[in-house]
Amino acid sequence: MSHATVYEIIGYIGSLIVILSFIMTSTVKLRVVNSVGSFTCAVYSLLICAYPTALCNFFIVGINIYQLLRVLNNHSNNYYIVPCAVNEGMYRSFVERYSQDIAKFFPGFAANSSDYNYAQFILSRSELVGLQVGFLEDASVRLELDYSIPEYRDCSVGRFAYEHIAKTGLSEAYFVHPDPATVDYLHKMGFVEGNGRLARQFA
Repeated sequence: MSHATVYEIIGYIGSLIVILSFIMTSTVKLRVVNSVGSFTCAVYSLLICAYPTALCNFFIVGINIYQLLRVLNNHSNNYYIVPCAVNEGMYRSFVERYSQDIAKFFPGFAANSSDYNYAQFILSRSELVGLQVGFLEDASVRLELDYSIPEYRDCSVGRFAYEHIAKTGLSEAYFVHPDPATVDYLHKMGFVEGNGRLARQFA
């Protein structure tokens, strides 16, 4: 295989990664994948001596990194909590709007149930970006839902929400038999398995 063929393959791979980045629903994932693709395209451009194109791609990588650092550093400062009730119109509208996506990760969540006594929205600049729902039990909360909209699925919403729960004086948040689709996320949030449930202590 000639060098020219290898270079061409690198260029195709970089272009494919850039294209794939635009199907990401999370802005953070989009920028990460796009950076990988742009860097690969920059390497290809250098190999074929297309220096202006290489410079452009390196600039794109730099912009992506800057924006990623900006988002990761500022996310928690932009979030705030608004308690809600499951019989409120805003709650029902949000759950209905994202019902199909919620069902993918929380198939056992009873969206129409009025039994839940714990619900809170997570907002970012007045936009509803997350929702936690469950049962308040003395000093703990049994969660049935911890949902973030696709554009904010970088774990920052969850981190902020659990930090808030810790500040309220609750000692524990837990899920009973969570769906496998959410287990990795809950581990990232500090949940530990035990006795058929995943729990996070706030002591």
